[in-house]
Amino acid sequence: MVGEKLRGLTQYLLDHNVSAPKKFDSWMEQGRLMVGGEDLGNGYRLGFYRYQAIFTIEDYSKGADLLMALVLIWLMENEPDRPDELGEPEIVVDEVNDRCEKADIEISITFEEPIEVVRDTKGDLTYRGSNYRVDTVLINQADEVSVGDQTIDPTDWRETDASYREPV
Repeated sequence: MVGEKLRGLTQYLLDHNVSAPKKFDSWMEQGRLMVGGEDLGNGYRLGFYRYQAIFTIEDYSKGADLLMALVLIWLMENEPDRPDELGEPEIVVDEVNDRCEKADIEISITFEEPIEVVRDTKGDLTYRGSNYRVDTVLINQADEVSVGDQTIDPTDWRETDASYREPV
């Protein structure tokens, strides 16, 4: 869902008290739609939305290492397969006073999020003749695999009275 990563990192930083909520802001800019339809079985991925997520903190007074570690931990836990083409986060620090006790921080991170739809008879979208709603497509994952368990399959093992013949 578009903006999910922006909201997730915003909440994570606020939960870790990096700033008072009124001194913290976040938004997205420079968004770009990337078309690329794919049938996922239970719905479709129509494409991706790539955007710049901006996080600002006024009068930040905690350690720089703490803030950087929080951002890196969130990225490693929420984007373990982060594509290289998204680049690395950028952090700009503007010191507020001469003693370096406080700083205004701006963090800029490029995110890419899928736009997916699932079939819904009451959905607002029509695609390929059916109604859909925007939602995350659930991917069915096999939790069990069986091989050769059907007697009608010619690759299954069968008992026989026939003697073995060496291939010619």
